[in-house]
Amino acid sequence: MLLALKKLKRCIPGASVFTTALLIIVFSLFLYTNGYGQSNLSGTWVLQSHEKVSGTTAYDLTGIITIDQQTDSLGITTYGFTGEHKLITNRQTAAMNGKPVKGISGATFKNYLKSLKWSADKTALVITTIFYSDDNFKEVEFTRIETLSLSADGKQLNFGRKSAETKNESWETKGVYVKK
Repeated sequence: MLLALKKLKRCIPGASVFTTALLIIVFSLFLYTNGYGQSNLSGTWVLQSHEKVSGTTAYDLTGIITIDQQTDSLGITTYGFTGEHKLITNRQTAAMNGKPVKGISGATFKNYLKSLKWSADKTALVITTIFYSDDNFKEVEFTRIETLSLSADGKQLNFGRKSAETKNESWETKGVYVKK
């Protein structure tokens, strides 16, 4: 550390030892948070495999997911097909600061409250969406919990989705996506 201080002192003439030490600390924190910060999930991901973990009504995972991760928001676009083989595009966004976002689902027309939370080690993102009954925010009908995490090499996206239902059977499904 002392050697680094001396070298930095030569680069910044007139800087005090205190200023130089402070710059090194700030620079070190910058490197630490960028090197060990949250995973960047951005990209287009193609479903490689999936399994229904529990529940007879577990929904299949979509074949392609596009994730747009920004500093302040996360956008996820999914692509699927109807029974008539028509393409369905669904886009959902949420604030990266963890504050819940209210909205109305385009598929179910139900009010929802969505929030994001990173795991303690910043490697997994948990998206919790609470859906309410009867167009109000009083009675919870079901809660969807989606967990996204990258493999160590960043080439696979592990995706889990479970639904805690109050009126129907709860279910869970998991999948592995590869970067396109």
